[in-house]
Amino acid sequence: MDLSQNYIYVLLDTTTNQVDTRGIGLHYLWEAMKQPVNNVLILSGPKNIGGFDDYTRFEVIRGSQACDEFIQQQIKTAKYNVKWVDYESQEFLHQLTPGEIAELLYLEHTNRHWHSPFFYKLQNNYVCLPGENNIMRCYYRHISEFFYQLAHQLRDAVQPYETRRSLFSLSSYTRHHEVAVPSPSVIKALRPLLYEGVVFDLSEMRIKGKLEIPIYLAEDRVDEVLLQLSKAERLGTLIYSPRHKEWRLESAFNSESFGG
Repeated sequence: MDLSQNYIYVLLDTTTNQVDTRGIGLHYLWEAMKQPVNNVLILSGPKNIGGFDDYTRFEVIRGSQACDEFIQQQIKTAKYNVKWVDYESQEFLHQLTPGEIAELLYLEHTNRHWHSPFFYKLQNNYVCLPGENNIMRCYYRHISEFFYQLAHQLRDAVQPYETRRSLFSLSSYTRHHEVAVPSPSVIKALRPLLYEGVVFDLSEMRIKGKLEIPIYLAEDRVDEVLLQLSKAERLGTLIYSPRHKEWRLESAFNSESFGG
């Protein structure tokens, strides 16, 4: 069973705009991008994805059209396995110092940043680092792009349940059963939970006039928590009302309990 179809995992670090996720497809990143990706530096992946750059010794993909095709191909891939960072200019890419190139190698090798994941000379907006167990680590220059992804993933996760519920309901308000996207205020309310690392349990959605998504504490132990989800700490419930097309969060979270 593919757990990513039944759960969404999020761990957020706003100090560096680092987000670890599972269950949020790369196409949501594509839709959230504020600016086109002009060039891509491949940190690691299958050979011959792009052209070899003699200066940095990395493969690169140049031009927005080629980058679009690269990302679209990654979206179609069952398991992402290419680590990459975008960059603005070939001229400034070739001004990277040996120390800065070493930092890129460190990113590739450890899936962690050394100083900052955002390089002045690259002017990058993203660092995408797929890791083990389908965990995707991304750094966002604009963290709002991640919140856009989460909101639309939650909407899309609920949509099949709401469509199914509407088919068996005689109520007039169910004729238009397109699910609304969670509002910015709801996503903002979720943020303290995301700092701790949470699992949204889509397998336990309740359909009784409203849709409920339990939220459990996972920290950085998502696989361990998923194996014993019934014993996990429940931090709250995300609730969607089809009648009012509104989301709300019922939270049992107390940051003082977690050192926040």
